[in-house]
Amino acid sequence: MGFLYFARQQVEMAVIEVGLGGRLDATNVVTPQVSVITSLSYDHTAWLGNTLAQIAFEKAGIIKVGVPAVSAPATARALQVVERVCAQTQSPLVLVGRDWLYAPGRIEHDGQWFARMRPEWYKSFNATTRVFLDSAAGPAPNRQCSRRAVCAGCAAQASI
Repeated sequence: MGFLYFARQQVEMAVIEVGLGGRLDATNVVTPQVSVITSLSYDHTAWLGNTLAQIAFEKAGIIKVGVPAVSAPATARALQVVERVCAQTQSPLVLVGRDWLYAPGRIEHDGQWFARMRPEWYKSFNATTRVFLDSAAGPAPNRQCSRRAVCAGCAAQASI
C-alpha cells in the first residue's frame, strides 16, 4: 500500500524503514540510493539471531550490489559482518564515527540539531573544539542522536 501511495503521489524520494530486519523483510524489494543500518541491538532475537553478528547479517540483507551503505558504530564482530557483506556486494561503506563524526546540538520542538564532519575536517579544528567532538563522537549520548548521525551520513553519501 505504501509503495502504491508513493507512486500515485509521484514521490521523488522516500525513506523506507524495514520492519524486523532486512534480509527477509518485505521492503527489501526496493533498490535504494543508499542502504542505512542504524544501531544494532538485541531486538527480535527469535527471528534475527541471538548474537549481534547474526543480527548484523540479517540487517545487512538490505545492502544491494553497488549501492552505498551507511552504518552506525557496532561491535567489532558485527562490523566485520557488515564490512564482509559490503565487500561481497561491492557496496562502499560509510561508517559513522570513522568516516563521519557528529556532535549533538540544540534540541527544539521540531527536532534535534547536530553537526557532522569528516575526520580530515576535524583535524583542522582547535583543541577545545576537538575535545567537545571527541566526547560527542564516542559512545552516543543517546540512541536517537546516533540514528540522526547515520541519516546525515546517508544524506551526504547520496548527495542529497
